[in-house]
Amino acid sequence: MSERAMTFAEGWWADYSGGAYEVLGADPGIDLLLQECLSEASFLGISREELENALGDLNSYFGRRLALAVATRPGRQAAE
Repeated sequence: MSERAMTFAEGWWADYSGGAYEVLGADPGIDLLLQECLSEASFLGISREELENALGDLNSYFGRRLALAVATRPGRQAAE
C-alpha cells in the first residue's frame, strides 16, 4: 500500500468535506469527485493505480465516504 496515496486521499477528502464541496456543488456525485481527486493527485505525481492500490476501488471508496458525510451532516433529521 502506498502511504503517500493514502495520506493524499485522506487530506483531499478532509479539504473537500471541510468546505471545498461548495466549489463542486452540494451534491457533486462520484464522477466529479473522482475527476477532481485524480486531477489533483496527478499534479502531485500520484497515479490512479497508486490510489487504487492504497484504497481499493475508487468509486466504492468515495461512495462510502460521501454516503457517510451525507448521513452525518449537521442539521440532517434522523429518520423516525
